[in-house]
Amino acid sequence: MSVCHFKNGDLENGFKFLTETGNEDVANGSSDGLAVRLGDHPLSRQILIEPVVSAFAAPRSKHYLAITGCTLDELELRDLIKYAAQRPMDAIQLVAALQRFLKAKSSPQNDWTRYARIRALADLVIVVESTLRRKQRPCDGELCDQLTELLKGQSAYLSIFGTFNTDFGKVYPKNSPKKKTAEAVDWCVQKTITFLNSGAPREKNGGAACFLTLRLRNSLLHVLEDQVNIFADEAKCTEVFGIALATLRLAKWAPRESSNGRVMGTEDLTGD
Repeated sequence: MSVCHFKNGDLENGFKFLTETGNEDVANGSSDGLAVRLGDHPLSRQILIEPVVSAFAAPRSKHYLAITGCTLDELELRDLIKYAAQRPMDAIQLVAALQRFLKAKSSPQNDWTRYARIRALADLVIVVESTLRRKQRPCDGELCDQLTELLKGQSAYLSIFGTFNTDFGKVYPKNSPKKKTAEAVDWCVQKTITFLNSGAPREKNGGAACFLTLRLRNSLLHVLEDQVNIFADEAKCTEVFGIALATLRLAKWAPRESSNGRVMGTEDLTGD
């Protein structure tokens, strides 16, 4: 049933029946219910994972590779979803964002598909923030504080993140009415993509990705979607989506709480 709904583009009912399949598996004692809805099952893998991997195949995933050092293949995507599944709703929101972004690539292209892409991107950015909040409970500040904590101890990452934020502050000062406008979002997108295309080292690319994700979170939800350049530019919007997805992978290396509630040291961002 769920396959028919997905094939017809009915994502809501597709997810509903896919989830019900997971519930039936639990009732039959064959799984925990999350495997089906998160793509860790032959049927849902075919529906939820493989089409996304195809859509983000090289060269569209080149930024993901430049930021993380990993290819955005099936195993990588499933690993991201499993990581998000430490809070099940994060994983469900991630899978939904991926599917909505994928569906928005179908014809005909119009304002509805463009709107769907932007909203999927916004949902992905929220997943990044949510996963950081889950792992950094003592760090209860805004996303900037969380990303700074993530990059702490990794000088190259943190340096570029700080430099980009400083540059942004010079162009769009704190009290500037333009700070949360489409113009500011466009500036951040172009600066980040230009930097990623320059062949900089991976750790610097990671700092740039965190900067763009922060600016999207702080501004994207405060502007009309049709005002930003990525609204009409599908290729560039796909690039930005991949950059935000790479930031989610970086979030896997956030400081973890120990059993006594204290924050443990940051793991090496260059490792798995």
